[in-house]
Formats: sequence, structure tokens, C-alpha cells
Amino acid sequence: MNSDPKSRQDNGSNKSQLNNKKTRLYNSRTIRTQNVDPAYNKDESKLDVAKFIQSRKYEINAFELSQLKSKSALSTRCFQNLPRIMRRRAASHNVKRIPKRLRAKAIKEMSGATTNTPKHLPKGRVLFKIMQKQRILKAASKLKNDKYELDPVLKQGNVRAAIKKLAKELRYLKNKRTPTMNNSVGSIDRTGKGLLAPTPAGNIKYRNRQRDFAWTPTHIWHAKRFKMSKQYGFQIPYTPTQKCFKFMNRQNRYKSVCFDTSYTSSMVLRTRSVGGTTGGQNLTLTLQELLNKRKVPSMIANGEKCYIGGIYMKGKEVSPGLIYANLQKNVILVRVHASVYVDLFENIRTMTMEEGEDNKFSNIEVEDCRFSLGSIDVSGPRSLNSLSKIFHLKDVSEELKNIWTSLANQRESSIIPVGTVLVFSIYDPRLWNKPTKLPFKSSNDLYDVVLKLKTNSLVDYKVIENLLTSTGRQASYRDQLSIKDLGKIKRLNTEFSKISHSTIPILLVKTEAQYWSLICPWFWVLPIWIQIVKIPDIKPGGLKQLHQFQFEKGKPFFPNDFPWNIQGWKYNNVNGELARESDMKKPKNQVSLKQSEGPFTQILDAYKADWFALRNLTYLVKYRDQTLLTLEGSGVPYSGTHERQLESMTDVIAMTCSLNKESEYIPYSVPIEKFDSSNEEHKKFLTNETMIEAIPMIVRMKLPVIQIELTIVTNGVILDNARIYSKEKVSDKYLVGFVTSGGMNLNIGKCSGVGAIIAIAPSDCKISNNTLFVRNPGKSSIYECKYKQV
Repeated sequence: MNSDPKSRQDNGSNKSQLNNKKTRLYNSRTIRTQNVDPAYNKDESKLDVAKFIQSRKYEINAFELSQLKSKSALSTRCFQNLPRIMRRRAASHNVKRIPKRLRAKAIKEMSGATTNTPKHLPKGRVLFKIMQKQRILKAASKLKNDKYELDPVLKQGNVRAAIKKLAKELRYLKNKRTPTMNNSVGSIDRTGKGLLAPTPAGNIKYRNRQRDFAWTPTHIWHAKRFKMSKQYGFQIPYTPTQKCFKFMNRQNRYKSVCFDTSYTSSMVLRTRSVGGTTGGQNLTLTLQELLNKRKVPSMIANGEKCYIGGIYMKGKEVSPGLIYANLQKNVILVRVHASVYVDLFENIRTMTMEEGEDNKFSNIEVEDCRFSLGSIDVSGPRSLNSLSKIFHLKDVSEELKNIWTSLANQRESSIIPVGTVLVFSIYDPRLWNKPTKLPFKSSNDLYDVVLKLKTNSLVDYKVIENLLTSTGRQASYRDQLSIKDLGKIKRLNTEFSKISHSTIPILLVKTEAQYWSLICPWFWVLPIWIQIVKIPDIKPGGLKQLHQFQFEKGKPFFPNDFPWNIQGWKYNNVNGELARESDMKKPKNQVSLKQSEGPFTQILDAYKADWFALRNLTYLVKYRDQTLLTLEGSGVPYSGTHERQLESMTDVIAMTCSLNKESEYIPYSVPIEKFDSSNEEHKKFLTNETMIEAIPMIVRMKLPVIQIELTIVTNGVILDNARIYSKEKVSDKYLVGFVTSGGMNLNIGKCSGVGAIIAIAPSDCKISNNTLFVRNPGKSSIYECKYKQV
């Protein structure tokens, strides 16, 4: 029995609180009545209703009025009842953009609105003239401030010579040949022959915005619905403004997602003398150089299949990319990531311009097609089925039509091999009001279709020529319909034969399982995109969704997961600096990430994957082992050297910190490289035969690494820049790598990651049973993970 008075007092207070709660509950369920009203007869216990209502008339009227006011105040307008996917930051008052069931209500709501007519704003040439006047006035005000100081030309008296010079420049500009326009919408092929093509100026109203970062064809459409990212010379759609992480995962697994990937840069290589034997040989050698192969498969060389993989230059991998070669037409299409494109283009151009008879590439012509070829990528099992609803084939063979129908009717395209190429022409998809199903079906089995694709060549060389030549792309723009033309056609019901003149060349390539890339002329991307997003089974995604899908498949994403590449190295450094600046802005009473990471490591940077420290630590341990082994064999005591004596792990860590400071002076020197089994130095590294003569050499050495995919065994979290250990101990001694991309993988229902570790021989005892251990930056918890090489 508890005799403590304090506990008895607490029990009493608890009972009083309970009684108060019961009282409040009782009062809330009791309707209080007033029985002292004159209309109430106490003797007969009756209420005179007429008298009672008359006495309460004012209150009843006030209550009814308040109800009416609250009804009008709290009612939501039609634009606020839109489905989540149709919501916008600024509501559109176009009734056609509202679901049909809500249109009548929207018209009724807008009928009473008194909107003033918008003030007419000058556009186009008028705007340019106003801006020109503004500049002249600014210049005049500057002359006034400078007390009308004369121009040097006026001072020296060379006015006539200056006028003649200006007249000469004007004549040159007038006589300069400008590309002919064969349409009314401004579509023109912008190809740089032998040089980088200039960035398109775009609309004069937005020219300053495109000075450093070009717009993709669908920029305006995306800017209203997406967060944009300025990267690699383009403004790239990053992610939808709406929350969509789980939604996009479901969409990619069961339906399809589309991306505007026109920022992926293209170049076309061809021989100067088409049909020449020497030129064809040069093009073959160029293809071998790009693929880093002595012999190119015939299906890739003939254009029957597309090469998907690493693009090489001088034996080194530049980036993942796509190559479509058709040596019969003496043409090669190369598509790489925009971050490495300029360097690759300049290397190839320099290679073709080298003088001398021994130059194997002298007869190659390089064309920059960054702003003349665009692309749309479609991911998901319903990709081809969705595309078939807007692709209306034009002038194709019966065999290709049957194959396309068979592929389009399938809900699963994973059986089709990667690298499959489909080449055809289509009508302008805007001639159809909405996506339509194919009007006919094919009786061919999918397996028969796959065999046909492997054995028969279905490449239309005429379409390839129209797509990969400047004249062919410009011809596709002839009489391209504007939005006004389309409206007029629909209003007047114009015959199809009079408006079906446009022919769009299409190159459709399967780049991954359930992933297709559509390549077409630059100014046809937007018309196709407008129709694609109308398809119910397809949703648009951005750069973040591309990274998400690659991560969920356990595949690396360029450049985030390529730390040995210069672009991946820059990405790691920039992200680290941004995280450091963000952490420094925290209040002093909050613990920073650097302080959280301090107890667990003495050498690592808390804000990024510190490959410098790992390289230095690994080679210093090897150097210590070699030195100790040499001294033990010779019987010489370990002393008398001008370098610090590395007798223990503490000495190694102290020297690692010293070398890390030296590495800060060479931030763009990549300390790691991808493991290559044919590299002799890498073979020596695996067998511990790498000789290190002195500690200063370590700063110039590179650490071979392999790329891996991590999957957590039980519960836990994997984040970016997580540290990977060979044993379940938080110690720098067991550090073997870093996670480059980590997070929740919805495909497997738990966290996973993509990263890189030191190249270790299979017989090495450091790692057993394909098990590694991961610790997130600033955290003490360590999680067991299974890994496999990517």
C-alpha cells in the first residue's frame, strides 16, 4: 500500500480532472432550455408558438442571413474544384480547360465578373523600336553628363572614313546570304558545319534569358508546370511542381512516362566525298575509335542496330551515349551528354584537321546538330502502345506497318532486344484532335516480329537521309502549320489531302529494357510533345525522375554516379560546397554536420564523397607495409629518413590529413579511375605489387575503383555520400568506398544505393559473402548491405 502523501495528492488531482472531463461531456450533450419566457405557460406546461416566434423574430432573421452569407463565403469556385493533376499556380479562365461536368458552373461564375480589357502591350518589332529609343535616350543622357565630349572620330576629323566603313559593313550585311525560310512559323535548321552552332536567339522578347542557357523546344510548356534547372548550357525540366515520387514509380512500372531530352547533344559525321572508297574507310576507322573496338559488328555498321554504351576518345571513356552508324550512306550519328559534348566535338574536329598523309580522319566532316536534332524519351511497359496513338505512318512498306502494329498492340516490350532501330515517316500528329488507337490489328506473333527485326533490314535510307542532312530537315519544315492554321482547318473541316503535306522523319531506338528514344528534327519536337501529353496512359517527367528510375533499376546515372569522370567529379565537389555553405548558415546552437561527423573519422570531409582521402589512405597503408617489409628483410632499423616514419595506423592517418591539404590545390585532379582488367597497373594493384617509391608520389597516383549496387539486408537508411566499410566497425582503417546515390527504392520496398569501392581481388579477405557495411554522414548507426558489381 502506498502511504506517500504526495502520491495521494496526485491521485486526488487526477480524479478531479476526470470529473471535469465528465462534466464537459455531459454539458455538451445537454440542450439547455429557457422556461421563463412569457410565451411559456407553467401551469399547463405549454408554449405559445406564435408569441414565441414573434418575440424571437429578429434573432431568427439574423440567423438565416448569417447562413446565407456563410454559404456564399465558404463556397469554392469551379476553378478550385479541379483534379489535382490539372491544378495550376495561376488559374486559367478558358472554359475549354475545365472538365465538362464543371463547365456550366464556370460560365455561371464568370458571367457576373466585371473584368477590364487588358492594356495593349507592344510586341515584336514595336517592342524592339521602343527598346532602341530607350538605349538612345540613355546614351544621350550619358553625353549630357560627360558635358558633350566629342567622339574620337569627330575630334580627329575622320568622319568621312568612318561613314565609308559603316557603309561597307551595311553592304556586307545586306548581301550576306541568309537561310531561306519555307514556312511561316520560323522553323529553320541550325547546323554548324565544322564549327559549333550558335545558340538560337529565340523570341526577341526573351533573348536575354537564352543568352547563356538555351531553351529546349518545349521550354514554355514545361516552365508552367515544372521546376527548371540551368545546366550544361540548357534550361532543363527538373521535376514537376506537384509531389510525384510514388506516383511516378507506379506510372513507370505499369504505364509510361515521357521526357523531353533535346538537351542531349548530337553530332553527325560524314565523308566529304560521298561514295569514295577512302572516305568510307576513314568513317569505319572513326567508328572503331568511338567504340574502342578493332572490329565493329556488321549490324551496327549497316544501321540495322544501334550502339548503346560508352563513347570513347583516344582509348578513354568520355560518357555513356548512343551511336547510329550507316556506312552505306557514309553517315554516323553520335549522341552524348551535354556536359561532355563540346570537348568531344573539339577533339574530333581537331583530329580531322591534323595535317599529314598519315592522318586517317582527314576526309571526315563534322556537323554540330545540338539545335537541329531533338529527342523525346519514353519509359515504361506501355511506351510503344502510347506512341502508336499519335504516330500515323506515312509512305511505309506493308511489312513495316505490320511489325509496328504488332509492337504497338503489346503491353510488354521487354522481349525486344536493346539497340533495335525503327525508321519511318509520320504525318503531322496535330491533324488529329486527340490520340487514336490503331485502326487495324496484326496477326503476327511477337516472337515472329522479334525474329524479323533480327534477320531483316527494315531501314529506310531515304528517311535516314531526310533526318541526318540539313536539307532533309529543312524540307520537313516546308509549309509547317501554325496554331492559327490548325484552328482554321478544324473550323472549316478542310479535306485531309490538302493539309497532309508535312512529312516528319523519325528514328526510334530502344536504349534500355522498356525505354525508347525518339529522334526527330528540332522544330517537330513541340508538335509531337503536345500530342503525347494528351495520352491518358502517359505522364511527363524531368531530370529528377530520370535519376529516380535509373536508381530504382540499380543502374548508374550520369554524371552523378560516375565520380571517376571529370563531370562526375565536378558534380561531387559542387554539391559538397553547397552543402557546406548551407550548414554554415545554421545557428550556433545547432550541431553542424561537420561536428556530427568528427567523432567517427579524422580524415574524411563530412559534406561529400572524399575520394582524395581514400586514395591517400589506401596508398599510404601500402607504402607502410612495403617499407616495413623491406626493412625487416634487410635488418636495418626504421629511422634516419627525411620522411615521417609510418610505424602505426595513427602515423598513417596523420600523414593522410597532411596529403589532403595538398590535394586542395588541385581540385580538378581526379584521384580515382574505373578499374580496367587490361590495365597492367590495375593488375598490380589487385595483387599488391604496386610499388610506391616515396610519399609525394601518392598525390599523382590514381586509385582503381569498381561500381557496385547496394541493397540493405534488414531495416535502415542509405543516403548520398554514405561511407562504405569492409567490416562492421566505424574506423577509417576499414573504409573502402562511398555511396554516390542512395535512398528509398520503391521497387524493392527498402533502401538501396549505387556507389563505388576500391578494386579488390575476389580472393581478398577484406570482403566476405558480398557483404559490406554502410554508415551515413554524421550518424553512428551502421547497416549491413549486400552488393553486386554493376
